[in-house]
Amino acid sequence: MKKLLIYIIISFISFSLNNVFAQPGFLDQTFGTDGLAISHNIAGSYSSAIQSDGKILVGGYYGAAITERFNNDGSSDEGFGISGRTTLNIGYATGNPTGIAQVENNNIILSCWYLPTSPSNYDVLLVRLKDNGSIDSSFGKKGIATIDIDKRDYSEAMIIQPDGKILVVGELGKNEYDELRIFIARFNPDGSLDSSFGEDGHVATKFEKEVTCKSVALQGDGKILIGGTYNLFSMQSAYYVARYNPDGSKDDSFGDNGIAQYIFGEGHGSEEWRNELTTIVVQQDGKIICGGSQGVSRLEI
Repeated sequence: MKKLLIYIIISFISFSLNNVFAQPGFLDQTFGTDGLAISHNIAGSYSSAIQSDGKILVGGYYGAAITERFNNDGSSDEGFGISGRTTLNIGYATGNPTGIAQVENNNIILSCWYLPTSPSNYDVLLVRLKDNGSIDSSFGKKGIATIDIDKRDYSEAMIIQPDGKILVVGELGKNEYDELRIFIARFNPDGSLDSSFGEDGHVATKFEKEVTCKSVALQGDGKILIGGTYNLFSMQSAYYVARYNPDGSKDDSFGDNGIAQYIFGEGHGSEEWRNELTTIVVQQDGKIICGGSQGVSRLEI
């Protein structure tokens, strides 16, 4: 009976899609192939952005950091890089491109982690590409900008401020077991570190429990919001959002000493709840939207 019910639902959905695909919320059949544009050049997508001309940028990874560009109809933009993509393999290795954005003059900023010399020393890497996908050597040093805060600086997200400055956030640690700190780094539009921000261009915050830092957003007054998961390895992990002033100092007027936390599922008896925040955005009215996952698991003895 259960299998029959599933088959009926799938058939009904398929029939409905064929008749109402033009309605909001359904695949746009005019895009790509039946609403899908598929890349065979990357093993996973970690960031995306829409250019001012409607073209689509996708940051992915396949043994190196890859940027692909699609036309607004979903076809590959063959005029970008080589056959529609640019591959970056800088230093020992270049990893997941966790941020991508278009800036002035149609240039493109890409952020990712990279290994400058060894498989255990992670740094933050920014690369600026020209509109054709080639590296813009006028940015930073020969097209790249880096920051080395500690042994493992793992970038997770990036945004561009209205003044063109670049904010990159992520986690940092002395080793793979040191997971109590997050960082915010700010670069000038030319790729140099912004010395007016925090300490020599970056801010590091230490928490009492293990944390992630997966997202960054900017309020209308220039204050900076970061979000992630607090008490990461507990079955009662929490969403958290922290707020910083434009100069990098913590805004203690926000939440509890600058940090707001929330655990879904509290008060459910013997059940333990895990929460993981992956993104934050700011509404036009200033309210903050958090997105992520929330699940339950019973502990077995």
